[in-house]
Amino acid sequence: MSLWTVNVSLDGTTALAALDPQSAPMTCAALDSLLPVTTTAHYAKIAGHEFYLHLPLFLEVEHLRRVSDLTPGTVAFWPERQLLCIYYGHIQDEDAAVTALGRVVENLSGLAKTAEAMRERLGRVIPTVRLSRGSGGAPHRAAHRAFPDGTRSGAAGAVFEAYASIRDVAPPEVEALIRRTGVMQPAGALICAEGDTRKLHEFTWLVREEIRTTGTVPEFTGRVLHHWAGRLRGWYGLAAAGALVSEVAAALPAAEAHDAQDLIEGLTLYAGRLSLWLDAYIPWERINRLLHQTPVGVDAGPGRGGDA
Repeated sequence: MSLWTVNVSLDGTTALAALDPQSAPMTCAALDSLLPVTTTAHYAKIAGHEFYLHLPLFLEVEHLRRVSDLTPGTVAFWPERQLLCIYYGHIQDEDAAVTALGRVVENLSGLAKTAEAMRERLGRVIPTVRLSRGSGGAPHRAAHRAFPDGTRSGAAGAVFEAYASIRDVAPPEVEALIRRTGVMQPAGALICAEGDTRKLHEFTWLVREEIRTTGTVPEFTGRVLHHWAGRLRGWYGLAAAGALVSEVAAALPAAEAHDAQDLIEGLTLYAGRLSLWLDAYIPWERINRLLHQTPVGVDAGPGRGGDA
């Protein structure tokens, strides 16, 4: 099977990626089912020169590679976070299992220049990325769980509708959070909310894996979700998100395994997208520069810094 190409456009700069459906047939087929797609781009916090986008796909790892073993130009999919990742330069140590899909074969330098400019503007401008089909035959379609597929109804359908409502537009509650005023606001709430929703995203993926492999929902799931719901509402003012998490927690005990998996998958997508909306408003690079300018240990600890 010949290579399949995808156009990657980041804030107007277009590069060409060549993907190999033979190495990752399920992932390539699932990706093709979504194209064209336009969404927000986000910058890696650990792996170095990488940007990524969130895609509503539930897949297992194919052609497994560790991030730390990748090279610049690699295009990969991280199933655990539902992220399509593009590594355009130096890669730092990160231990995560991804599906290696292929490489950027044209205009990697232009993509890298735009990604570096994007990093400088984090928190001020929300970048966009568009994926569209290039040349070459499309991968053979294979069975995969991708949204939307029209098969979910009831409580699970409502969760997927909630995800759809924030997929392309930031929730009003996030806009309200970043307008907070007061001591340590909005930064304290914004950064903590991003971390908590990211952990919720990772937790629901682990629950999803348990349901998928054993057919049962871990007994502690409801208690953990109710805890998270209270935090979203009470700490961050994310009332709609908290209500959705509570609804899923309440519906899980009576759900059959396939319905429970649908509920958790919908919540996984919702939590992942919500965390990225919060991420989009954090000026990560400016925070890094401030920390680099602050010597470690200076004026730290009891009796230091002249405190009375």
